[in-house]
Amino acid sequence: MKEADNRMRGIILDNRYKILEKIGIGGMADVYKGEDGLLGRPVAIKILHQNFAGDEEFVARFKREAQAAGKLSHPNIVSMYDVGYDQGYHYIVMEYVEGETLKEYIVRHKRLSIDNAVKFTIAIAEGLEHAHAMGIVHCDIKPHNVLITKTGRVKVTDFGIARAMNASNTVMYTNSVMGSAHYLSPEQASGKPVNGSTDIYSLGVVLYEMLTGRVPYEGDTPISVALKHVRERLVSPMRYNPSIPPLLEGAVMKALAKNPEDRFASITDMISDLRLSQGFVNSKSGRMIPHDFATQVLPTVQDTTAYEEPLYDDEGEGKKSKKRSMIALLSRLPQKYILLGSVVIFLLAFLWAFLSFGNFWSNATVTVPNVVGKQVTVAKHILEDNHLRVSVSEVTNSDVPAGQVI
Repeated sequence: MKEADNRMRGIILDNRYKILEKIGIGGMADVYKGEDGLLGRPVAIKILHQNFAGDEEFVARFKREAQAAGKLSHPNIVSMYDVGYDQGYHYIVMEYVEGETLKEYIVRHKRLSIDNAVKFTIAIAEGLEHAHAMGIVHCDIKPHNVLITKTGRVKVTDFGIARAMNASNTVMYTNSVMGSAHYLSPEQASGKPVNGSTDIYSLGVVLYEMLTGRVPYEGDTPISVALKHVRERLVSPMRYNPSIPPLLEGAVMKALAKNPEDRFASITDMISDLRLSQGFVNSKSGRMIPHDFATQVLPTVQDTTAYEEPLYDDEGEGKKSKKRSMIALLSRLPQKYILLGSVVIFLLAFLWAFLSFGNFWSNATVTVPNVVGKQVTVAKHILEDNHLRVSVSEVTNSDVPAGQVI
């Protein structure tokens, strides 16, 4: 491997691009840091593996990346400068980004803060939003394909299996599927058509990993992991990180719905929900080896019940998670630093005594609804619908979710 790297060092492609050092390894190609001799700037040079150079399908796939990325111009997408073939090498020249991959960032930090996880996800989503608007689906969103610059800028790269997205040209894989097993959508694993919803699912996996420090599904082989995406119930991220706000949990669960129709209608809608939530928080053997997330060809998974499984980890948990998300949507209250409670229980006792024994204005008896445990906004509506005046006070209570009546 090192000898091969040394052989590459110093090669000048098309009398312009000098290869300096290897900076990345991929399933289809390796990436080198290089220098553009004409413009005198650093560049990244992606070179297709030699064992694929004679494979027309892989070469076409490689060129498709250049064509796809060449259409895109967005601050959160790595720019593509040139594409060519010289000295037996198919290559793509791209913007050189000094920094690290999001995967390296996650490994280094173990688990990201909620604020950073949401911020990074929105940045990735904005890049994908531009790609989708241009009719391109990335199809291989994973932390390895996201770069974090030294200044914190997020850039999506590697459109190697990107697909054109339109009504008459939705790609369907029959015998194999390209992708990275841990971030593969159920429809990709099953060989079904893909569209923008595929990127939403994969981005949901990335967000899940940033929040919990783990991917949703693990397995011994890529196929076993792909099967889990299709069949296995999803464990709520709150089980691994209880500090995740309900609204953010709801966004993760929606993005990771097995049925594409149950996900966000568009990446724009996902961005909107993430921004809303941000306001609430200030292997030769074929065996999987640790962090073996390379893009690869996998047999499709046959499973007619792919979308019939509940989306949660145990009975009742789904309803609880949905309830938590609904509460968050209703409350729209800060949750990271402020715990809102209510002394409505005291008010209820006072009103009950007043209406039961006072009857100052009429002889009518009003039954005060029990709103303990309900979200404060819902409780207020219930009481006010019964012609009761409501006063709310805030208390700190670490055992009660924010905005819940105690």
